[in-house]
Amino acid sequence: PTNLAPGQTVSLTVRYQPTSLGVHSGSLLLGDLACSAVSLLGTAIIDPTLFVVSPDSLDFGVVNVGTLVDREVMVANLASQIIELDPQVLAPAAGFTLLTGGGVSQIYPGESHRIVVRFLSFGEQVFATSLALGAGLPRVPMFAESRIMLPDCDVSVANLNFGDAMVGTSRTRYAGVTNNSDGDLVLTPASDSAAFTVAGEPVTVPPGSSTTLAVTFRPTVIGSVSGTISLGDDRCLTIACFGNGTPNQASNEDLVGIYFDVNYQEQVTFVHSIGQQIDGYLVLSQPSTSGGVSAWECKVELAGPTVITGWNLAGQSLNLATAPEFIVGVSEPLPFVNQALLASFTCLTTGLDSESIFSLVPVQTPSLPDAMAWVPGDLPDVLLRMQPATGIPQVAFINPAIVSVEAPTPRAELLGRQVNLSWPLPVAANEGCHVYRRLGTEAAVRLTAEPITGTGSSLVYTDLTDGLSPGSRLYYSYSVVRDGNEYARSPEVEVILPELPAAVTRLLPNRPNPFNPLTEIRFELGAAQPVSLKIYDVTGRLVRDLVGGSLPAGPHTRVWQGRDDGGRQVPSGAYYVRLVTNEKVDRSKIMLLK
Repeated sequence: PTNLAPGQTVSLTVRYQPTSLGVHSGSLLLGDLACSAVSLLGTAIIDPTLFVVSPDSLDFGVVNVGTLVDREVMVANLASQIIELDPQVLAPAAGFTLLTGGGVSQIYPGESHRIVVRFLSFGEQVFATSLALGAGLPRVPMFAESRIMLPDCDVSVANLNFGDAMVGTSRTRYAGVTNNSDGDLVLTPASDSAAFTVAGEPVTVPPGSSTTLAVTFRPTVIGSVSGTISLGDDRCLTIACFGNGTPNQASNEDLVGIYFDVNYQEQVTFVHSIGQQIDGYLVLSQPSTSGGVSAWECKVELAGPTVITGWNLAGQSLNLATAPEFIVGVSEPLPFVNQALLASFTCLTTGLDSESIFSLVPVQTPSLPDAMAWVPGDLPDVLLRMQPATGIPQVAFINPAIVSVEAPTPRAELLGRQVNLSWPLPVAANEGCHVYRRLGTEAAVRLTAEPITGTGSSLVYTDLTDGLSPGSRLYYSYSVVRDGNEYARSPEVEVILPELPAAVTRLLPNRPNPFNPLTEIRFELGAAQPVSLKIYDVTGRLVRDLVGGSLPAGPHTRVWQGRDDGGRQVPSGAYYVRLVTNEKVDRSKIMLLK
């Protein structure tokens, strides 16, 4: 204790002698309210001669937007005691993530630990942060600069898929080439396959300019054909071309049919009991253009002991007629696929005395004389004739089953949001069973691509219900498969999904991935907040703006159909999804394959 006279000064010495690693803090109280407390702060570190951190900083350099770069740090223990690591990327951590070596770990004397940090560039800016290694260990500074560095020769598509083309006919696709260099780009396109040709003479593309190449597929043989187009400059990627030659028959394209399986193969189905529900699909096969379907018209006629109970049009569609007659317009063209779903329906059997016959015929006042028709999304002024898939109006049949089948109600067990189903193996099921799920009042959907089989006398199936809302009512049933045909559908068992735990703001894996032609971009929000959800290509250019605005807490889904903001189909390849919220920035890589 010291009494200070007016004008007198005293010096105090404070000793810091830590007994544990890490940051320590405290206060020095001087014992008089007129004197402020003195803050004390110190950090206890490991003797730097007892370990080696190499390198002592990570410089990722200049990175092209959308590119991944990995760097590693090695920590070696030279001491006689264990060193404990807890690597963490410090805020602001945008772009930097721990790839390997994260979490608490111990390095024994004489051993070393490898830490890999990944940098994903986005936007043109400079990034800087540090990698903390743990208590008592130094921090490793990290730097990166992100820029958009365009290739000298930018080819818009890496693959051209021409689909099916009849022998003797031709299909044309287009590829854009942009010159980002300082000099002229001289293109001399050449094909290594006679089936693929490039129109025009050698082209000179000035700096900053673009040109469009027309590639034509003209098959001379039946079967798959492939080739490559080289552009005559090593800076330009080659273009891979694919096509399939088909027999020269007028009925080979634009075939419309009715099917009773989700793979659109079976045009015949069997029933076992009166009142059995059956799902059907109206499908346009092998469209002759690749712009998708923007409109279609036909009439479905049904004869026999079956009634249609409901129709569901694909896409955002409007029927100007009354089902089963359809004059349909689609607000956004249905995606181009070899088998395009136009509509689905459910029907019920009312008797087993005869078969039911589905026919497809023109509407009462057809746009094309005496024909069914459809309109391509890229040719809105063109009407194309739709031919029945069988060559005759009768396209599908429902027949009574010839096998007596018993299908008891399945047993359902709910574990979290996972539904476990089990039921006795039916005697008549020599191939197994298909599983169906119905959500609320919607039509039942088959969950199994192939019949499931079991061991012993029972079958089991597990359904993961990710993406379904809490409180949803699900109804499960199964059908018996014998000799390639589906027979009786079991009674349904009901399951009510529990409430989800509190959501955490994050970007979830898209489904499917890889995908073609569309995928679900899924994410969760821990609280209501503004959201930006965008898709970029590998050069960092914005492709599609999916969300821009406030959303409530909980799970969310957006569907991307592989098109940019202008509605144009994007090429195959890798793309990056970026979710920006008030809480964090999250990103993931997705792959479009055609």
